[in-house]
Amino acid sequence: IACQALDVYDRPVSLVFARNAPLHDGDEVMLDDLPMDACINVKMAKMGLVYPTFYSSMEDGLLDVFTKLTRKCRDKQVGLWALDKTGDFTLWNTTTIADDVVILPKIFRRLTTFFHDSSDFSQLKEYLGRKKDKVKIRSTGQTTYLSKLLEIDGRSIRFAYKPEDLIFDP
Repeated sequence: IACQALDVYDRPVSLVFARNAPLHDGDEVMLDDLPMDACINVKMAKMGLVYPTFYSSMEDGLLDVFTKLTRKCRDKQVGLWALDKTGDFTLWNTTTIADDVVILPKIFRRLTTFFHDSSDFSQLKEYLGRKKDKVKIRSTGQTTYLSKLLEIDGRSIRFAYKPEDLIFDP
């Protein structure tokens, strides 16, 4: 396991490597020296099995690796990208996000906590605004909040950004 930083809950933000990777406990290794071909995170991204969630504590080179893999999988509709509805979905209740649609996990978590805390859908936008999920849009350099990137119209939710274009503050 290679780790550069901790998230706000003191969990390591890590890359996991196969047992045969030429790494040793306690090594200090630069990103360019990591055997990325033996990285489990990379292998999962190549199969379209993960959503990228980028944090401001991550190195640009690492963001670039996962951005390229994500775009390739989305373009070819590989793995979860064949099912992803983050860009436009109708939210009827918790069953929608639990069983019916595949969406960006950060949005999924915010919606599940909303339904846990409230049943008044008209309060969703305000609820999301209180969460203050600060995010930087890589393609524009703009910093804003996740709630401002979601367009909510009745029960329809639209999100115009790709996950790999977002960098969250930890």
